[in-house]
Amino acid sequence: MSPELWGTIWGIGGGVGLVGVGFVFWKAWRSTKAVGLRDLDLKAQNQVMARQEKQIRELVQQIREGLRHHRESLDTTEKLQEEVAVLREKVGRLDSTMKSAMAIITCGQDGIIQGWNQGAALMFHFTQEEAIGKEVAIITPERFKARHWAGFRALVASKKPPTPLKTMAISALTREGLEIPVSIRLSGWDTDGIWTYAAEISRV
Repeated sequence: MSPELWGTIWGIGGGVGLVGVGFVFWKAWRSTKAVGLRDLDLKAQNQVMARQEKQIRELVQQIREGLRHHRESLDTTEKLQEEVAVLREKVGRLDSTMKSAMAIITCGQDGIIQGWNQGAALMFHFTQEEAIGKEVAIITPERFKARHWAGFRALVASKKPPTPLKTMAISALTREGLEIPVSIRLSGWDTDGIWTYAAEISRV
């Protein structure tokens, strides 16, 4: 075989070998690129998942904050309700105290005391047993007694109730002889021709 033929064969064989080697390197490069793309995809997915996880955590935190504020609001409402209940109880006690502190005295048209409440006992220091059956003038200072009886007799003779809602400021007398300023409002009612009168007395 001539040297020229051998050169041709070797040239062809070498070219084929280079092509084969090139093909192998090309396959390897494609494989490496595919792995790189997959790695990039996984990284991107991890980033997305991380962002989603962060958003979920923030949402959970917002829900927890909302629940905490709601519980605080409920606690505040319950506290307000408790305070309102306490205030109502205090108002009730105050109203009861005011009613008991107001002296209410009733007498017949003869001027004799028939009713004497606890408020009258506290204000004038006469017990109910001591006051009932006595003249209503026991709480009138001596210098005003004549005027008191004149006005009372005129009221009985009129056979009419006292002027409604009329309040008078006068001086009254305690058991110890101490004069105290009071306001008095009179009322009266007729039962089969028999008049009964009531005096509501408060300290001023």
